[in-house]
Amino acid sequence: MKKVVYSVSRTNRYGSTKMTGLGFITESDLITACLSKKGNAYIRVFEDCVKNCHAVPNRPGEYKGAHYEIREIEVETKNSSDESTGYETREIEFEYSVWYKFVDANRNAQPSEEILHYVNKVWLPYANKHLKQIQAAA
Repeated sequence: MKKVVYSVSRTNRYGSTKMTGLGFITESDLITACLSKKGNAYIRVFEDCVKNCHAVPNRPGEYKGAHYEIREIEVETKNSSDESTGYETREIEFEYSVWYKFVDANRNAQPSEEILHYVNKVWLPYANKHLKQIQAAA
């Protein structure tokens, strides 16, 4: 199992969703840690997605590709007078765009001064400002 930084996105007619973070790659699967809408942690496995990914030219250790899943869902069927007549099972195909990059094993090196300055002076104040706005709105 190797550690990766990943991005998995899905676009449909209702909008798009994107998951990013640290995950793991096995010989064939991408394993990610996720949070549900209710805040419960769970593990998501994108099975056999590694075989559909190819190396990104001129970017060592980066891969991208598409992953497809077919899921069965139950849809309530109704007659012309809007009365329920039961449930019908349908198969729906989901397409995900997958990108990942292997994380260096030698990650114990100290970040550069430029990175530390950006994180401490630019990104953290920006993130804190938006978190305060979200808390105030809630």
